Amino acid sequence: MASEDSVGAAEKREIGRHWAESMRNFSYMALNVFCVVSIVIMNKKLYSEPINFRFGNTLVCVHFVVTAVLCVVAERAGVFDGKTVPFGDLMKLAATQVGSVAFVNFSLLYNSVGLYQVLKLLNIPVICVMEFFWLAITYTADLKLSLFVILLGVGLATVTEVEFSLPGFIHGALATVATGAYQILCGEKQKQHNINAMQLLHAQAPYTALMLGALALMFDDTKALVQYPFDTWSVSLIMATGLIAFGVNLTVFLIIGKTSPVTYQVVGHFKTCAVIFFGFTILHQPFVWKNLFGIVLAVVGMMWYTYIKHQQSQARLALNIELARERERERDRERDREAALEASASETITPHKP
Repeated sequence: MASEDSVGAAEKREIGRHWAESMRNFSYMALNVFCVVSIVIMNKKLYSEPINFRFGNTLVCVHFVVTAVLCVVAERAGVFDGKTVPFGDLMKLAATQVGSVAFVNFSLLYNSVGLYQVLKLLNIPVICVMEFFWLAITYTADLKLSLFVILLGVGLATVTEVEFSLPGFIHGALATVATGAYQILCGEKQKQHNINAMQLLHAQAPYTALMLGALALMFDDTKALVQYPFDTWSVSLIMATGLIAFGVNLTVFLIIGKTSPVTYQVVGHFKTCAVIFFGFTILHQPFVWKNLFGIVLAVVGMMWYTYIKHQQSQARLALNIELARERERERDRERDREAALEASASETITPHKP
């Protein structure tokens, strides 16, 4: 007979595991928001007077060098065990990430701010299409509608006048495809090779740093970089952005590995709305009601998306609880069978009398 205590204990373990995972994912997202907002502020300080460090590709390369070094230090310190990842997979990850960085920079260079923002909004639809054809992943109608509301809201909040440019559109489209491919690979390679975010970042970061170094040599003004008047303050700020970039890179892998690329994009849009809102309220930047309405609409869409994902999570939890209960019942039945066999054997065995 199945023990209700053991079944109840299995249910409690499953619920505890579910809530621990939910809180862990929330902490990853919160840390990502903090790191991204911090690095945007610090990068702006680097690019502005009096520091005026305008070598974007070099800066991103430094970020990945710092990430690679910190990963090696953490691995040597026993924080995690390094894992071998096939070279081809590392090249795919590094190439798509570098492609994303390069084409996003070109999109900024050749596009108006309005068209750049419109192309950024295409990240979620493109990822959904890529996941469908690449991984046969589909989304429910209500989830698609919530994503549409988010994109409409962010569009109203961020998009200004759109001036079409064919070179800019091409670069922006390539940036969208590269970003989607990279983020899908981030999640899939963790699952495929049964590795965690830190292990994959440890394996990939050196190759990304090398490719970004080549990109910096091609597109940054190396002569001006060599002649740049580095001082203690500028070097300290550059290294500080490298430390924060490590947090950004790690949380990207953590969020995508534990949730999905689309969820990571939703978190990204939340960051955009938060930055705009803080600009209105704290920095007293001018705004129009269209911007404020867009932020409210986007937040409503995010709340809807979160509710749908929560409902799906609850359904998975209910299924896992039922499976855990059945496993416990099966263990109890097995123990009952073993006890019955032992009792039967003891009854049939009688002591030998001479």
